[in-house]
Amino acid sequence: KVPIGAAHDRGLLHRGVWIGVLRGPATEAELLLLQRSDRVVTCPTAWGLVGEHSAPSEAWESTVRRAVREELGVVDIASLGPLGVPVLFKSNYSRDGGLGGRRDRTKLDLQVTALYWVRLAEGAETRLRFDAEVARWRWASTEAVRAMLARERSRLCNDKIRTLLDHAVPLLEAHLAEEAAGRRLGPGERRRRRYSGEDRSRRLDV
Repeated sequence: KVPIGAAHDRGLLHRGVWIGVLRGPATEAELLLLQRSDRVVTCPTAWGLVGEHSAPSEAWESTVRRAVREELGVVDIASLGPLGVPVLFKSNYSRDGGLGGRRDRTKLDLQVTALYWVRLAEGAETRLRFDAEVARWRWASTEAVRAMLARERSRLCNDKIRTLLDHAVPLLEAHLAEEAAGRRLGPGERRRRRYSGEDRSRRLDV
């Protein structure tokens, strides 16, 4: 068991989640985006999704629920689920960018990242509470996020984060399409589609 700071310093493999928090009907759904404070070391002022590192042996879903509780200040989750399969995220922030120009710091991220969608319980979005690491927050459609990726790439941390978000958006859209169609895939059907090549998710080394 290595503290997450030491894992980043040494580039050790660890786990974490990136969460698409959704609100509104599937055909008009919006995604929660957070802007990091200019006082944080990693990715100052950058926009992104809700994220959290997993504790050793902590299940993915447990990390997601803890992230919502700790990062958003709410415990009321109506539903949640994975988006595809976990991906391997790699970034040397000293080289790729994301340390606010500071040359006295290093950070090597080697994280197996599970992507999840979450819907909060009705009314929970009006009770969101953020810590000092969050400067601003907003809700945006997946189309607006795609526009940010295409035309406002500098608002995101670095190219590795942009690649991860670019991977997550179509998975979120596929989930919303299933919501709109009013159907849920059971575990058996998800496994069948994954191994038959029908599933849209893929492993991504970013």
